[in-house]
Amino acid sequence: MIKLGDETLEKAVHKISELGQELAKWESLYEKYNSEMKYHRDMEYLKLMNDKMTQKEREAIANTQQKVIDYIGLIAEAKEKYIGLRHKIKSAELFCDLFRTQSANVRREKKFYQELS
Repeated sequence: MIKLGDETLEKAVHKISELGQELAKWESLYEKYNSEMKYHRDMEYLKLMNDKMTQKEREAIANTQQKVIDYIGLIAEAKEKYIGLRHKIKSAELFCDLFRTQSANVRREKKFYQELS
């Protein structure tokens, strides 16, 4: 049987807390970069409103401006980080669940042996 100590559980809970704070940072950066990219794209689109072109052409030009393209890498990095952190948090939560299951099994065994005595 696996024996997990309370100290190990404390460390896991602390790690979940730390990862949660980092997750919040990267998720907010992801949202910020998305908003900034949309803002720059929309500003470029508005600059083209007086030009004689179709809506699709304006959108294509606005989406290919360097200010807009610069955000693609930032958005991808932020999303990669926050998805990775979600998986790390889930892993730590599963560890805590395992600890609770093992603790419940030990308590049940103790109770069983006490009833036999």
